[in-house]
Amino acid sequence: MKRSFFLLITFLLLNAFIFAQDSTLTFDGYAQLTAKTNFQNYDIFLHRLKLWTKAKPLPGLTFKLQGTFSSKYAEKFLLQDIWLKYKHRGLILQIGQFVPEFSLQRFQHDYTINLYDRGQCVNLLIPDGTLGVRDLGFQIGIKKGKLSTYFGIFSGYGIKTFNFSNKHFLITHKTQVKLSHITAGYSLMYRRANGLTIPKVLDTTLFTADMRYNAFIRFNLHNLTLQSEYIGAKINQNWLNGWYINAEYTKGKNTLALTYDHYQNQTRIGAFYSYSLHSYRQKIMLGGYWQNNSITALLQIQCFL
Repeated sequence: MKRSFFLLITFLLLNAFIFAQDSTLTFDGYAQLTAKTNFQNYDIFLHRLKLWTKAKPLPGLTFKLQGTFSSKYAEKFLLQDIWLKYKHRGLILQIGQFVPEFSLQRFQHDYTINLYDRGQCVNLLIPDGTLGVRDLGFQIGIKKGKLSTYFGIFSGYGIKTFNFSNKHFLITHKTQVKLSHITAGYSLMYRRANGLTIPKVLDTTLFTADMRYNAFIRFNLHNLTLQSEYIGAKINQNWLNGWYINAEYTKGKNTLALTYDHYQNQTRIGAFYSYSLHSYRQKIMLGGYWQNNSITALLQIQCFL
């Protein structure tokens, strides 16, 4: 059944892409070049190179294809997004390979975040954080006024390993409310996927249920932004959790960002200064992290293509 579902998705997406050749296609992308040192070793590498194309072949219908090239993927190009999304009034339907709605920071674009990386708990404990982030599936969203809610069902194996057994699945849910100065919400996840290996999170393979939960809040007033998020997980019989608190102050093109980031027994404290042009299309960022009694300094240059 899942194999047929995968073939149907591929067919729909390819047809949408072909049909979109007659409409206006948009292309974009950006690169982030990073220099990093712990004052003993020095490294310069390509942190991210993302390229994507979008098309709107029909009213309310959007197609997206996105890939990334990164030094952390051993200089390989990875297909990330290939999806169709349909919007009509407050209804949102999405099918294909994409990031399941879970967490607040995960849905803040890399190029807008004024830190070198997202929180440790976000990188590791979102449903497929170490499995390629994306997953293959279907999601429905409903937006009404300031409230939005999402429900999704996915393969559960990320994009590094595909498994089409009918016994395996991933279910996600997220609800958030956006008020004038506050965004708050929660996310839930349940997965059943025997034999799944979750790198950097679990030393053994997953053989029972995987449950994760998340709460987040963001406060914005004039130049000041405060944001915090908690993610907990029960994987096999292991309890894992992490949280962060971020603060940003922006004045014109200048931003100062601070973070206190805790995951299990690891605490990371960071401070970064950013100078941005043209709404993040060009940005230079300087700062560093303190973790395990060691300081890592970073310089990153970001440029849209």
